[in-house]
Amino acid sequence: MSPADFTLRQLLLRWLSVPLVLLWLISTAIDYNVALNAATNAYDQALFNKLLALLKQVEVQDNQVRVHLPQAALEILNSSDLDRVYYQVRGGLGNIIFGYPDLPTPRKPSFDPIYFDAVYQSHNVRVVSMQAKIGGHDILIEVARTTIKRQESIAAMLLSMAIPQVLLVLLAMLSVWYAIGRGLHPLLEIRQDITQRALSDLSPIPQSKVPQEIQPLIQSFNELIYRMGRMLASQQRFIADAAHQLRTPLAGLKAQTELALRLDNPEEIRHSLEQIHKAGKQANRLAQQLLSLARTEPEAQQPDTMKILNLVELAQAIVGDWVPTALEKNIDLGFEKHTDACFITGNALLLGEMLNNLIDNALRYTQSGGIVTVRLQTEKAQCLLVVEDNGPGIPASARELVFERFYRVLGSNQEGCGLGLAIVQEIAERHHAHVDARPGTNQSGTAICVTFPRHI
Repeated sequence: MSPADFTLRQLLLRWLSVPLVLLWLISTAIDYNVALNAATNAYDQALFNKLLALLKQVEVQDNQVRVHLPQAALEILNSSDLDRVYYQVRGGLGNIIFGYPDLPTPRKPSFDPIYFDAVYQSHNVRVVSMQAKIGGHDILIEVARTTIKRQESIAAMLLSMAIPQVLLVLLAMLSVWYAIGRGLHPLLEIRQDITQRALSDLSPIPQSKVPQEIQPLIQSFNELIYRMGRMLASQQRFIADAAHQLRTPLAGLKAQTELALRLDNPEEIRHSLEQIHKAGKQANRLAQQLLSLARTEPEAQQPDTMKILNLVELAQAIVGDWVPTALEKNIDLGFEKHTDACFITGNALLLGEMLNNLIDNALRYTQSGGIVTVRLQTEKAQCLLVVEDNGPGIPASARELVFERFYRVLGSNQEGCGLGLAIVQEIAERHHAHVDARPGTNQSGTAICVTFPRHI
């Protein structure tokens, strides 16, 4: 059944109607047995009365059993509204003395009344049979009656009990329908609240009038709204900051291009082209880092991209890629590993982007002749990735601010857009890792430490 095929009220009503109908069927079966027993007892009593009336007409004359049944008594015996009455009197040797000769008899006759159902002349009959001793002679006397009247009595009693029960079941189902509607009213109010909201309204749904059973759902929905609000705010802030940061290199490109078009001196034109090239590189790097930052957003992540990998092997390969750049800047780039294997669950592409930004920042802010070291080690259930340099360092007041987007340390005199460490922070959060900035060895330079949960 698809979600569009039923409502919650219909579903609840179905589940509640099933036991009500089952109870009604059980009650009807019980009522039928009660009606059957009541009608049968009354029927049997009437049969027994006819048997006694017939027994009074049996006497012994000349040592023979005879039945003297006047016409009036015979009419009383046969009197019935709908049913036919059959009777029989047998002698002790089974000979027919009076009545219908082929009337069914019990297997074991008794001096106590025996009642049983049988079929006689294609009619369902109720039979009462009893042995008696008249003047020293044993006789078997039986009276049978068709069951039309009994079935009508049973039907009448069953109908008289079933109709009120059906009305009660229908009334109960109607009450349940109304009660479910009243119980679902808070959901209808929530639906109305949501449908009437503006697209920009991300305030939580009030839980004051919500039943306890629905509160976990509303709480989860409010948490989702909160996360969406944070995501939208982050995106809006990102777009605003990106537009602001791109404006500077683009404006520089436009100004230098206009200047170059007005110049005639080759040297001045060359200088202007160098400035255009510099602004283009800055815009290109900014665009690349904006794309990297966008890839680290939560909605851009796919669960199947997280795999178990060896951080030592990944870091060693990336450090090797940066060696030529370090040599050009006359910086000693080294790699230290205190373990051969440090397994974590992560995305190799994002982790590579994180390490590239850490090494790029270290090389960018380290003076010529300086030292940059990438270090990997394990501590209990953690993997520690440290990128350390002996550059000018980061003031203690700015060690937390450097992880914010577009923040740059004043006085660094280095080109950059302030996104490198923000990207590192985002990627670390995606991997449930913690990143912080510390003073380097001997309290000089900077050490950026990323602590990952280790895959055991």
